[in-house]
Amino acid sequence: KMQEASEKVVEAEQAMEAKESELESAVSEVQALKANQSELTAAVDDSKVKESQATQQLEAVEAEKKELLKNLEAQAARTEEQVAETASKGQSETDAIKAANMAEMEKLRAEMEERVSESQS
Repeated sequence: KMQEASEKVVEAEQAMEAKESELESAVSEVQALKANQSELTAAVDDSKVKESQATQQLEAVEAEKKELLKNLEAQAARTEEQVAETASKGQSETDAIKAANMAEMEKLRAEMEERVSESQS
């Protein structure tokens, strides 16, 4: 009986050691999963930060693009205005030259008529 009891104690101890080993293995697995979860959480947080930075950069680029477009449109309007002014000046200068030429021609015609009438008389 004593030996039987002793064998049962040994079997029970072996069973307990096996269960203990299983528990240690499960604890290790849980710790590894927690570490993995922490890494994933950190990666997600890092990704969110990078996404936020990228969004801010994109917004800054869009704002700069709008500003450049506005400046370009203003420059185009000024250039158009200058072209119109130059054309207007050019036209009035052309008109002035034409008027001066006409006056000169009229003067020459009057002189020629005067000479013709002098030579006829």
